[in-house]
Amino acid sequence: MTPSQTFGREVGGQVGSFLFYGVGGRALAMGGAYYGISDDASAVYWNPAGLTLLQRKEVTLMQATLPTEAKMMFFSYAHPTKKGSVFGVGMTQMSASGFEKVDVVYDPDDLTQERTVSRAGSFDAKEQAMAFAWGKNITETLAFGLTLKQVTRALGGKSDNNKTLDVGMMKGMGPYYRVGFGIQNVFALRKGETDDRLPVVVRVGNSFRFFKDRLTIALDATKPMTGDVDVRFGGEY
Repeated sequence: MTPSQTFGREVGGQVGSFLFYGVGGRALAMGGAYYGISDDASAVYWNPAGLTLLQRKEVTLMQATLPTEAKMMFFSYAHPTKKGSVFGVGMTQMSASGFEKVDVVYDPDDLTQERTVSRAGSFDAKEQAMAFAWGKNITETLAFGLTLKQVTRALGGKSDNNKTLDVGMMKGMGPYYRVGFGIQNVFALRKGETDDRLPVVVRVGNSFRFFKDRLTIALDATKPMTGDVDVRFGGEY
């Protein structure tokens, strides 16, 4: 098993897959159905159009250890301006350590037979996404947002980075229903020692509010161009 395969299992199997885990205690408590809500500083991660729902400066912090022992960290800061735009910055990072490195020598007459296997130490792995986001109301019920991201990986002495753009929208369909729509990784500029590319991802989120906003129900659908549809449902009271 190669180092990239090993770390791929830790982070979901493809470049940037750690960005699908979700961030923020509230969002995770709702099962990750948050794209159509995104009304706090974590909108930098979820849907940049949701930044327009903030009325004051806000910070979100998170640290978690996954069942695979990989560690995930998230930070974001949102800053509303007097001109109506809201800017945000964020960092998402997943890291894992203690992977065993081995050297394998095969029999030259039969490459299916291992001649010697020896330990060659260990290595660490890390993926990180730095984000700069902007959101603005286009009309009273329609908001638009952009997120510029730089996604970097370091694994077993190799590294790469992708610069990419996310586009998000948020539309109020009435006093109790809001829908979010966006495309992530619209384009990517790749540089590094691998051929891996960030997949284009289409996301739709719906949020419904009941009982004078005391109950919120959310339903999201995410479709990476290289994977299956992921549907998430959640609520809060």
